[in-house]
Amino acid sequence: MKACDVVVIGGGISGILSAIVAAKKGKSVTMFRYGYGAFEIGGGLIDIMAYPDNKKESSSLKNCIGTLPGDHPYSKLGLKRVEAAVKFLLELTKEEGYAYQGSVDELHWVPTAIGTMKPTGLYPKSFDSQILKNADTIYLVNFKGLKDYYAELTEKMLKKTIGKDKKYEIVTVDPRMEEAIGGRDVMIMDIARWLDKKEGQKDCANQLQALVKPGAAVVFPQVLGTVPSYDVYDKMKSALHCDITEALCIPPAAAGMRLSKLLHNAARKYGVRIIEKARVKSAIVTDDVCEAVVVSGVGKEHTYAAKSFILATGGYYSGGLEVLDNNKVLEPIFNLPIKVMSQKEYEWANVELFSNQKQPFALAGVTVNHEMCPVDENGEKVLKNLFVTGRNLCGYDFCFEKSGNGVALASAYQAAMSAMEV
Repeated sequence: MKACDVVVIGGGISGILSAIVAAKKGKSVTMFRYGYGAFEIGGGLIDIMAYPDNKKESSSLKNCIGTLPGDHPYSKLGLKRVEAAVKFLLELTKEEGYAYQGSVDELHWVPTAIGTMKPTGLYPKSFDSQILKNADTIYLVNFKGLKDYYAELTEKMLKKTIGKDKKYEIVTVDPRMEEAIGGRDVMIMDIARWLDKKEGQKDCANQLQALVKPGAAVVFPQVLGTVPSYDVYDKMKSALHCDITEALCIPPAAAGMRLSKLLHNAARKYGVRIIEKARVKSAIVTDDVCEAVVVSGVGKEHTYAAKSFILATGGYYSGGLEVLDNNKVLEPIFNLPIKVMSQKEYEWANVELFSNQKQPFALAGVTVNHEMCPVDENGEKVLKNLFVTGRNLCGYDFCFEKSGNGVALASAYQAAMSAMEV
């Protein structure tokens, strides 16, 4: 039987963050994952909170945390723990050379590919809508052959969100990659990888210098490289003598890949052992303590023991929660009790397409205490050395609230801190 201090189950953002926190404190950490999480779907931003209970935006988590329901993860954690988690991530990204900015005190608005503004909490400096408000001229960069990005639509909507009193102009860059990609559509990641290379950076800058006048604001789709660095951003800004920003596009997201690479680089640096294609099948429990987990991979099963365990397997989409035929929700590894909003399945969903209410099915999950330790309906610990993070938790609708990565970050940080005290 193999052993370590902390076993992390799940390799998404909450899993890898909790592993880094524990490893950075000197603990031996093994992380099992079957997939890679939703990094490239999430866009690389850390949404903390925007809509706590309706479509009226909150100015900050700091102002609304006291109004959240008692079973919301932020209510369990409290503001100080969330702030400590935010501080940890900001310091980590700075150490890794791709510093994020932001706080729990205010929302930051990020431009999207359709010209709307999306609220977020922590973000790379290459996502800055403020430059659009300050500029007299806004250039929208299009790339020849790029699929799923329509600069005309971005321009039309920016005139509504930023204002018509500015000059807007679409400029097109030819990445000249038809032959290299075999005639298929050009994707966001193709352009981002082209700009990873010095030749691509130089070619792009030369083309734009002939089209863009200095002193303007330049909007790129989310293509400024796949590496967690501001090298491409800084070079484009210097070459054009303009302020620049990226716009969020539909997945896959280059900034999500940057965040993924940053966290994986940090995990390796601090000695996290990552085991790929490993599915945790069950747990070995004595009384109220988990002693080990049984892991299946490449046709074999192994048993791994640890002092503490962190569950970060996600929600319905990743298999961390399963819906059974008898209208119940199951956590499949530890069989933890799951809180659901109603015993009647037809009440699990709000059927209105554009609703101002949270979805009841999204609120289902594991109930925890302030340590992120799972508890039963009486508040008693179910397993003393198990801690739960992210989408496994009950009490929040990450999609409606715009709180997904924020809850993942804060719960991961606290779960790791609690796991180290076992």
